[in-house]
Amino acid sequence: MGRICSVAVLLILFLRIPSACSVDGGDNIFITAEEKNEDGRYEFPVDMSDTASVYTVGFYSRVDRYGGVRDELQDIPLEIRIISPSGRVYEEKVYLPGDRFADGVFPSRDIVADYRTGTRPLEGGKWKFSVHVVGDESIKGFRGLGIYVKKMPYGKR
Repeated sequence: MGRICSVAVLLILFLRIPSACSVDGGDNIFITAEEKNEDGRYEFPVDMSDTASVYTVGFYSRVDRYGGVRDELQDIPLEIRIISPSGRVYEEKVYLPGDRFADGVFPSRDIVADYRTGTRPLEGGKWKFSVHVVGDESIKGFRGLGIYVKKMPYGKR
């Protein structure tokens, strides 16, 4: 009976490890590949109400590399659509560098990259970042996409 409880506790802890991908500091949101919307986009609400502050916004992902495989990851294309609080739309395509990774939890790689640093919003409020990860279904072990937002208050720069 005691062994079954120990195995159950270890299983619960093990199952929580993949969702532990995050970046230190600021606000983080991670959406698994299974949780993206029906259009295949990862949607993140971002509060940038304080227009006197500057923000760093970045993206991160976890890619599982099973069997100890440490092959090179290709850059991951991100089609980013940003919608301002008033409804203005900004779009661009950038790349999440496949070679910019933190160690992650073996055998995974956590890829982390700033998207914009020192950004001051044109208008305060809730912004929406809608991201299409081009070809995410073909990236073996791709877990999902996260966003991090770090706010630096006015006078702290």
